[in-house]
Amino acid sequence: YSLCGWGWVRMRFCENKNSKKKNLLLTTREVEVLSLLAHGKRTGQIAYHMGVSRATVEFHIRNARTKTGSSTREQAVARALASGEIKL
Repeated sequence: YSLCGWGWVRMRFCENKNSKKKNLLLTTREVEVLSLLAHGKRTGQIAYHMGVSRATVEFHIRNARTKTGSSTREQAVARALASGEIKL
């Protein structure tokens, strides 16, 4: 666990088998948001489901895009699926 922002957030680490460096990937909330996106949910539906604002969902999507090196939310979902961070 790591102190992040307003509270404790579980962080997941991934070790690239072809590299010795470890990359911080996604928080629990980012995983949840990307999983819901992968299941076809829209931003408003995700916000309602999680009990947060649309802006908060967009914040998590933006962070996940940055961490996965993606330019779109769809690409972030695809990379998270490929890396095993999220599952369908």
